[in-house]
Amino acid sequence: MTKFSKFMLILSIFALATSCGKKEEVVENDTHVVEVEQEKPVKNELNINAISFSSKVVIDNIKNSSNISYIIASNPNYTKIEQGDFDIAVVPGYLGPYFYEKTNKNIEIAAITLLDNIHIVSDEEIKSQSDLQGKNLLIPDPVGNLSKVIDKKIGPLNLVLRLKEKYYKNMNDIVDKMSKTSNFLTVLIDPYFSKVIDKDYYISDLSSILPIDKGEFVSDIIIVNKDYLKDNKEEFDTFLKDYKESTQAIEETSDFDINISNEILNEYDITEQRAQMALKRSNPVFIDGDTMKGTYKVFLEKIKELDESLVGENEPTDDLYYEK
Repeated sequence: MTKFSKFMLILSIFALATSCGKKEEVVENDTHVVEVEQEKPVKNELNINAISFSSKVVIDNIKNSSNISYIIASNPNYTKIEQGDFDIAVVPGYLGPYFYEKTNKNIEIAAITLLDNIHIVSDEEIKSQSDLQGKNLLIPDPVGNLSKVIDKKIGPLNLVLRLKEKYYKNMNDIVDKMSKTSNFLTVLIDPYFSKVIDKDYYISDLSSILPIDKGEFVSDIIIVNKDYLKDNKEEFDTFLKDYKESTQAIEETSDFDINISNEILNEYDITEQRAQMALKRSNPVFIDGDTMKGTYKVFLEKIKELDESLVGENEPTDDLYYEK
């Protein structure tokens, strides 16, 4: 079968009371207690370009244990990351080499935060290559780097299969299109997958069409701008520590029964219960250090097998990986 589908002073004030008196005369001074409202500690604000649903939930649930206030950047987009106009971002794993090349090697990968959150969805069962005949391929392609790869891979087959490829930057558009078309095949991640899970669709894992085993597909990664790191390494390490603790706290809850903010629910237009189920299916992780490096290198080898352009003209070296 053709391999085509290939997220951040305590001020003390005291009053000095003075007293004055005459010899052999005691003067009692009234002590007036003045209550001064203390200012709240001033926090540094750190904007995170969190692209995915799970990363937004993890950041939103970070406990206020540091002097940093983590803010999920409004309208995070890939263009700013491409231009190096960001400090920290959580992005799809396969885009690591892409941003590495676009920023002239000015990013580092610090952690893997999601594995395997990807589902193949079709309205008809696919048992063989012939079942792809005339299929409408609804393909998520947020930065436009997949279209050339897929067109090249399936080009010769189109003489027979007559596949119709359509590319989308927003997965909401794919969900909308699915309700208006037939004979389609697409790739969905959560929570978008949650919106169609109750429908009569055929579902399969990515490993069913790609040579990538379960646990090998890196869905989300944390990347950091090297320019930001020059003066903010300690702050960044605090962020990684807080992100890891938040992830572990979510994992330890019963059935991911956590509070998900209205802002996030409204953004994805889903109920809290459905969002919790989506988070459980996504299964956030935090993998850093040598394990992260090894896992990501295996992932790069896998996507390189699909097409060398997915790892860029200049294949990433060890300077891609962040070290504490």
